[in-house]
Amino acid sequence: MLINRRIARVPSVLPELLDGMRQAINHLTALGHRRIAYVAGPRSSWANRERVRSLRSVAAAAGVDLVEIGNVSPQFEGGVAAADQVLAAAVTAVIAYNDLVALGLLNRLTARGVAVPGGLSVLGFDDIPLAAMVHPALTTVALPKEQTGRAAVDLLLRLLEQPDRHSAARRELPPS
Repeated sequence: MLINRRIARVPSVLPELLDGMRQAINHLTALGHRRIAYVAGPRSSWANRERVRSLRSVAAAAGVDLVEIGNVSPQFEGGVAAADQVLAAAVTAVIAYNDLVALGLLNRLTARGVAVPGGLSVLGFDDIPLAAMVHPALTTVALPKEQTGRAAVDLLLRLLEQPDRHSAARRELPPS
């Protein structure tokens, strides 16, 4: 069984990434943003590939000009490294692969004198506790971590009870 990854014929529990990206784009377009960057995570990451696929679809449907930047390390340093590229792209908002990358972006943008959100809006993904501890607090797509754990345990118990009946079971949970 897998958590946060999908492979054919393997049971899994994962977030509805298309819905998460739709929420992110809806939030940013409601603020008036029409040219948005995405700082991509590792090329080998299933989550990154799904986020990019979902974001491309949602951005196109919303008429958003999407600028893809990356692939960066999914750490604070990855965001720091990508910040200058984000500024050079002349976007008004950026969606980061995860909150750690977003925090790195915030750090470098502050060092460059860019006001957030006044000069550039930054949106993260995952809703780690540190997101609320920075100033300004990071806007982030929250993945349902506790629900994911519960759903994974429930699915695992069902698989142990009836291994032949749930070989390809998949549960997708909505982000917020």
